[in-house]
Amino acid sequence: MLVVALLAVLSQGVAIVNINNVNGPIATGRSLAEAIRQYERLVGQSGDTGHIEKDRQLSVIEGVVARVKQDLTPTGSLYYIVLEGQKHALLGGTGEFPLIPLVQVGDRVKIGFIASGEVVVPISSFENLTLPLEGVPPQKIAEVGAQKK
Repeated sequence: MLVVALLAVLSQGVAIVNINNVNGPIATGRSLAEAIRQYERLVGQSGDTGHIEKDRQLSVIEGVVARVKQDLTPTGSLYYIVLEGQKHALLGGTGEFPLIPLVQVGDRVKIGFIASGEVVVPISSFENLTLPLEGVPPQKIAEVGAQKK
């Protein structure tokens, strides 16, 4: 569980810091909303996702990718995805969604997100339906390993 401390910065703005890592990045803004958006971006750069809402209403949407934009960060990449007919961008990082770099315009995707009403919302789940990749189940790996002995 991520614990966040909110600090007032001499009435010039707001700062947010993870109290478990006070030497880590600090998000600042002129308002609480601005500092929260900056904090979400910093947390996303670390490969994690963070979102602060009074009510965490999770939604799932399926649609066709209209735009995708990569944002390179020092610790990985963030991807902004806009689906056809939608009025918000979905934001996800490679740390949590390692297959997100494979998404292209025209792909059909299924994305879970936090319905916050913001223009950019963080992704909570990601599936590219156009590119159905699947791994080998752990049981099959164990069977193949046992056969080699």
